[in-house]
Amino acid sequence: MKSTFAMSAQRQLEEHAGTQFKASSQLHAALTRDYKRNDNSSISRAPINQTSGKEFVKQAQLEKSIQQVQHQLASEVASLPKRLKPEFREQTRVLVETQKESRRDRHIKLQNEFERWVNRLTKNIDEAYKDIKRDIFEFFENSDKEINNYYDSLTDEALLKREIDFMDILKKTVSEHKQKRDSKISNLDQRLSDLEKERQRSLELFCNKLQDGLIDVAFQLEPEIKEFIQVYRVEFQELVKSKQEQNIIYVQDVNTRQATAFVTYQEIQIQKEQRWRDLKHQNYINLFNTEIQEFQYVYPDKRVQYYQQFKNAQSDIYNQRISQLEKLFQYEIGALTKTIVERWIEDTKQNNEVVSQTIDVCVNNLVNEQKESHQHCTERYEVLQKQLYYSAAKPEEELKQMLEEQFLTQINQLNKNTLDLLQSAIKFVEENDQQQVDVLNNYGLYFMKIATKNDEYKNEMQLMHHNYEVVKAQAADKNDDNIEDLNKELNQNKQLLKESLHHPKLEERLKICHDTLIKFQQEYERYHQENQEIASKHPGNIMQKHQQFEKNILQIFELGDQQGEQILQEKFRRIAEAKAKYTIAKEEYFKKIEEEKAIEEAKNKKGGKAPAPKAKDPKKFQQELEDRMKQLMKEVTGAQLEKYQSPLNQQFLYYKSTQEIVTKFYYNTDDLEVINQKEQQEKQEIEQYLAQQGIAKDPKAKPAAPPPIELPPYSPETDIPPQSIDYSKEPPINVLGKPVLEQETVIKISYLSKIIDDTKNKIFQYIQQSLQYQDQSGKEDDLQFLEKSKIDLQKRVDGIEPIKDDIYKSIYLVRAQQITLHKKKYERYAKKLIEEIDMQTEQMNFFLEGGLLDMKDYIKDVTALKQQLSQATTLAKLQGIQNTVKENYFKFGQKIYDTEQKLMILSNDKINQELDSNKAFMQDLIKKHMNNGGEYSQDEIDWYQQLLDEHNNTLNKNKQLRNQKLEELKKVLNQKRQDQLDKFEVEYAQAVEDLAAKDGTGKKYGKPKRIAQEKLRTEMTKCEKAQEAIAENIQKIRQYYDEYQIKNEGEYFEQLKPSLSIRVRKTLMALLVIMRRYALHIDALKPDNKVQDMPRVTMNENKFETLKIRNNLIRILRPWAHLYYSGEKKFQEAYLDIEKIIKEEAQKIYADKPKFLTGADKIPDYLRAYIENMQRNTVEFRIQAIRELRNSCEELSELSQKISEMVLQSSKLKCLFLLYKYNEEIWSQFKKEDQNQESIKKLHQKQLRPNLGNPQCKPELDELCSRENGRLNQYINSNK
Repeated sequence: MKSTFAMSAQRQLEEHAGTQFKASSQLHAALTRDYKRNDNSSISRAPINQTSGKEFVKQAQLEKSIQQVQHQLASEVASLPKRLKPEFREQTRVLVETQKESRRDRHIKLQNEFERWVNRLTKNIDEAYKDIKRDIFEFFENSDKEINNYYDSLTDEALLKREIDFMDILKKTVSEHKQKRDSKISNLDQRLSDLEKERQRSLELFCNKLQDGLIDVAFQLEPEIKEFIQVYRVEFQELVKSKQEQNIIYVQDVNTRQATAFVTYQEIQIQKEQRWRDLKHQNYINLFNTEIQEFQYVYPDKRVQYYQQFKNAQSDIYNQRISQLEKLFQYEIGALTKTIVERWIEDTKQNNEVVSQTIDVCVNNLVNEQKESHQHCTERYEVLQKQLYYSAAKPEEELKQMLEEQFLTQINQLNKNTLDLLQSAIKFVEENDQQQVDVLNNYGLYFMKIATKNDEYKNEMQLMHHNYEVVKAQAADKNDDNIEDLNKELNQNKQLLKESLHHPKLEERLKICHDTLIKFQQEYERYHQENQEIASKHPGNIMQKHQQFEKNILQIFELGDQQGEQILQEKFRRIAEAKAKYTIAKEEYFKKIEEEKAIEEAKNKKGGKAPAPKAKDPKKFQQELEDRMKQLMKEVTGAQLEKYQSPLNQQFLYYKSTQEIVTKFYYNTDDLEVINQKEQQEKQEIEQYLAQQGIAKDPKAKPAAPPPIELPPYSPETDIPPQSIDYSKEPPINVLGKPVLEQETVIKISYLSKIIDDTKNKIFQYIQQSLQYQDQSGKEDDLQFLEKSKIDLQKRVDGIEPIKDDIYKSIYLVRAQQITLHKKKYERYAKKLIEEIDMQTEQMNFFLEGGLLDMKDYIKDVTALKQQLSQATTLAKLQGIQNTVKENYFKFGQKIYDTEQKLMILSNDKINQELDSNKAFMQDLIKKHMNNGGEYSQDEIDWYQQLLDEHNNTLNKNKQLRNQKLEELKKVLNQKRQDQLDKFEVEYAQAVEDLAAKDGTGKKYGKPKRIAQEKLRTEMTKCEKAQEAIAENIQKIRQYYDEYQIKNEGEYFEQLKPSLSIRVRKTLMALLVIMRRYALHIDALKPDNKVQDMPRVTMNENKFETLKIRNNLIRILRPWAHLYYSGEKKFQEAYLDIEKIIKEEAQKIYADKPKFLTGADKIPDYLRAYIENMQRNTVEFRIQAIRELRNSCEELSELSQKISEMVLQSSKLKCLFLLYKYNEEIWSQFKKEDQNQESIKKLHQKQLRPNLGNPQCKPELDELCSRENGRLNQYINSNK
């Protein structure tokens, strides 16, 4: 709301503007005379034939806006204050009459122009209708021709050349035509609609223009003109509505014709699509059936190439393995070791791995080729599948079934044939390769046995030579050990002789030394005889080792000793018996066939009957079988038992031939294990059978009947001679009828047999050569060994006699003198030790008696002090007694410690000194030990040590006894000392507790007073804080008033943020609240006081101002929150609660001491006195607080007048300063705008010439009036 000063200033500005910007008399008269003149006729109008009448509409709107502005300016000019009344002139009347006639002419002219515009508009729209319909007809006709020509071009040949995208093209073509037609129809609807809208808009515009023109001409009244124009408006609306209905019917007819045409086109489109699908479907199937039979799918060239590579790899592998066999055979037997064979086996394994990798590469090539071929076929199948799905001549399920049944079967069959051939090839190669690997492994293991035996032979020979040398060394070591033992024995005896303890022992040990020297000569003779025996056994050991090596080697070649002769004979007999039984079974089978044939022939004869079958007598048949068996056993040639005489004259039997040995090379480890188990089982059966045959039989018993002969089953199908194990199987055949792999890649048994036989001969030569060499070298070594042993014997026997003389002179005579001196030295030392021990025992007894006397004095003193506890009346006296007891406790402890130290010296130190003296005596003897160059022997030292140990034991017993007495005394003294202190502490604690309970002191009994002090101090602190807050806020108000008096300027108060009034208001609000709360808290108000408490604000009140005040008040009162929030008890109530709390607490504490609870309230006497004192202090504090509060209120009352003056005057100065500042800004802007408007006004006055009153100059005058009116309006609006 504007102030009174601002409203008066605005009125002055308006009056000044009216006087300063009043137009001249000529300009004012012209504006008054012509402010209702219509000037629209002078504005050029747009021709009716402009495009869609848009420019005409824009110009009409512009003219209307100009007229409105002119009317507004004229009305404002007419309403200017103090406008002069126009003067009447004749010239003006004539001008008015002329103007009336002119208006009539213009009225008629406007109506004629309106009719021309309407007719021209109707003609233009009718021509537009014709153009639109002709365009639609020609467009549809051309579209039909294009679609029909496109359908005619789609023949079978053309369809077969097309792809599926032609359907999209077909659909797109039809769709595009349809979209174009739809767009054309939609555009047709829009175009017709736009024509009618244009018609309606143009007619409306014409009506508005005519109405505005007629109103501007003002030949008729405005209501008459509007009624006249309304007739045209209604007529035009009905015309537009009729045309719109006709357009709707026309558009519907066009839509119907288009829909019918496109249904026909869609049917033709579907037919063309299905024809294309059928043609494509059959063409794809024919191409697939033709291509799938070609070699690129059946047996590609790449597969032929890979199989040829496989064959070449087979030949290379075979040649490598033959060379590998030859490599091991070519080693000399002497150089053939287990390491070499292991290296050969490792090389063979690596070669096998390379072979395996080569085979894997070939197989992988074939597998990859099979996958590629299958992938190629599958891709061709997928191409066909995609093509058939692409053509989609049939439903998808039917196509899927046809593909799986007809074409996928062909692909799978081709893949199956390829896989079968590949699997057969892989199986052939794997079986062949595994067999060759087994041959190489078993060949290597066979040679490993030979190499192992050779290594064992070499090790045995080395071990034999080593053992020979070891035996010689053992004999020499034994001799050396015996000599060494004898030397030790002699040295020990010599040492014992030196260490003899007395003279008889000295003579005895001299004789022992002489006997030991005789044993030396006997040992030398025994050693020479043992060497002769060792040399005689050496040649026999050499022969034995070579024979054992020969036996071990021949076992590898299945040559065994003669102990197994019976087992071999029984084995060969069983083989012959099995052959005979098989021959009989074969004869019986063919005999039965002949009988059945004869029976059949007799039956087939004319009128013949089949003869009845003859029953066989079992006994007779069994007898015939036995006779036939005996005859066949003589005829059948079984394996013959062969014997072999070795080069080292050992007899062996051939268990197996070389071919049988080599045959096992072709079996794998599992099969060999089964064969070996079977042979072992057969051997055990034969051994059991022979054992049963060897049991003694009863001569009187009848011989047992032989078991019946059981013939094995026979059939011609099984009677096929077994193929050799090295037989080469036929490789797989491809579709061209050719083998895909090599056949002759198997190592033959004959080749391996030759290698084994040659190896056996090489071994026999090696054994003979080795035996000759070892026998010759052994004889030479034995001869040298015996000659050397004989020379050593004679040399040793000659050196024994000189040793005897040296022992007597250098040892025996010297030791006799030393024994006498050592005995006298010990006797002197033992006497001195016994005297020292007796003196220490007397001192020990004296100190023990002194400790017991000190204990009696301490007990007496503590008892006297305990009696003084009951007489003490203050805690200081009790503490004095306690300190005296502790001082006596400490002094007695010090006496105990002194006595303990003295006794410890006697119990340990003195005894330890004597023990150390004994030890030093023995150390002195040990330093003079013979080993250190002294005269004392170990026996002598041990003897004196034994004597001193007896003294040490006596000392240790005395030490233990003394320490025992010391510990007993110490324990008794410390226990008595502590017991007296503990008893005193118990009595002292009871006395202190009784004194504390009486006076109310201590942690427990002083708790009520502490609680009262803490709580009362808390309440007093609250009051003091409140009083401090009141004084602080009053001081703030004084500070504000001082600032007001010093800074008594409006500019200063305007710059204060927040303002001085708000600061004072906040401080007063806080001060009033604190005083009210504080007065209520300490009950400072009389019961009939009229002080009102400030209403509390709850959180449910959402008024902004109320919440703002509340938040500000809470922020101000935060330091004194205990006086603002509700729920706080008053000062006197708090005091009563404190009194109640401490009484209850005292009753709980003194529950176990009811004797101290006195009076009706059952509290201690000290607490009753304390409460009375506390009550007096509380009353005094409250009265003092009330006085201070009253003084503060009086001080605030004195300041209230100054506060009102300060707030009102500061606000007034602030508002005056702001108003002055605002007026200065407005006046500055006004002066600036006044100068600008004055210059424009002078320019307009200068442009107002007298000749502007001429009607011909009317446009220029009107423009000048318009600019002047605009300037005046702008100036007035800018100053509002």
